[in-house]
Amino acid sequence: MAEKILDVQNLVVTFDTYQGSVQAVRGVSFHVNKKETVGIVGESGCGKSVTIRTVMGLNPKKNGSVKDGQALFEGRDVLQLSETRHFQLEEIARIFRVPLHLINSLDHATYSNIEHQSIEFIKYSISPWVIRIEQEMEKSLLLPSEKGKYTIKMNVDGLMRGDYKSRMEGYAIGRNGGWLSTNDIREMENMNPVSEEEGGDLYLVNGAMCKLSDAGIYADKPKEDTATNRKRGK
Repeated sequence: MAEKILDVQNLVVTFDTYQGSVQAVRGVSFHVNKKETVGIVGESGCGKSVTIRTVMGLNPKKNGSVKDGQALFEGRDVLQLSETRHFQLEEIARIFRVPLHLINSLDHATYSNIEHQSIEFIKYSISPWVIRIEQEMEKSLLLPSEKGKYTIKMNVDGLMRGDYKSRMEGYAIGRNGGWLSTNDIREMENMNPVSEEEGGDLYLVNGAMCKLSDAGIYADKPKEDTATNRKRGK
């Protein structure tokens, strides 16, 4: 008789929704023998992925739960070990300062906080290593005569990019402030440059803006100058 490695019996998994509890898996049973490959097939939405993710302990804990059944792996019920495994997952992520969503643990993840967690990962986990690598490369690769002339920097701007709306708002500020040109922006968005004849390299500012010391200068101009200019047709 073949030796069973995995034996799933009467598995029932539900998810809590706004409209009540929904059964995603209902009474599923199967087993996998040693040196055997098993494929689970079925129509879309029948519970294939939920079944496998449940056995692996990867279903979100905040709204998914196992209501019945067991999954014996080499005689041990892995469903009872899922909480311990999840705790171990968080501990490992904490040691290496990796956000949980990057290792597919999405229990507390939302659309908004994932973006901020990703940016914090670059700032507080990746950046210290980037600085160490840059310093070591400058120390090992540059000649003494070159160290005051050249620096080595790793560009992580691509990893820091926010959502489309935030990027466009940032580009608009730089464009209106005169410190970004059309081609500067297009380069950061991996787009082809605009020709110099079409103004792609121009740095523009709002024509209505002036220096603080020049504010109200036209209002203080003598009236006779205005009358003289009118006679001259200016």
